[in-house]
Amino acid sequence: MRVLALIPARGGSKRLPRKNIRELCGKPLIAWTIETANQSKLITETWVSTEDMEIAQISKDWGAKVLHRPSDLARDDTSTIDVVNHAIGILPQFDYVCLLQPTSPLRTVEDVDECIKHAFELGECVSCEYPSISNGAVYVFKPEARIPNSVFRIIPHCVDIDTEADFMEAEALLKARLDR
Repeated sequence: MRVLALIPARGGSKRLPRKNIRELCGKPLIAWTIETANQSKLITETWVSTEDMEIAQISKDWGAKVLHRPSDLARDDTSTIDVVNHAIGILPQFDYVCLLQPTSPLRTVEDVDECIKHAFELGECVSCEYPSISNGAVYVFKPEARIPNSVFRIIPHCVDIDTEADFMEAEALLKARLDR
C-alpha cells in the first residue's frame, strides 16, 4: 500500500503568528510532524502543502517534499478538505492519505502507524478513535473517499496548538517526554 503523509501548513496564523516554524524544544513546530511521518513504517512519502516559502524551506530541510499551493487555498476560511483535494489532484496516486496537522506535535510514530493499520483493516476512512474533541492528530482515508467530519477524532495525549498557552503546554509535555 502506498500511503501519503500530507501536512497542511500555512503561513498566516492569526492567533499565534508563524506558529508552524516557531521553535518548540529545539526545532520548528512543523519538524515534529515531519519527523514522525518520516519515521513511520507505513508512510511512503511525506509532503507539506504550503503557500509560504519559509515553511517550504524548513520542511525540505527536515526531509519533506513540498507542494506549493495557491494563496486562495491559504486563507482563514479555507477548509482542510479543500487543501487535501488540491494535493490529491496534483500528487501521484496513493492508496491512502494520512493527514497530519503540524499543530499536534505530541502524536507518536506508534499512534500514526496504528491508525494506518486500522484503516487498512477496515478499508475506509478512520482516525484513531478516543472519547474527546477532535484536534487533527491523525486522519487516514482513501483519496477517493468523501471525508465526513464525524471521522475526525483525537488521540488523547495530543495538544492542538492554536494559542500561546497551547504552545507552552506542548513544550512542557515534550520536555517531560524527552527527559524520560
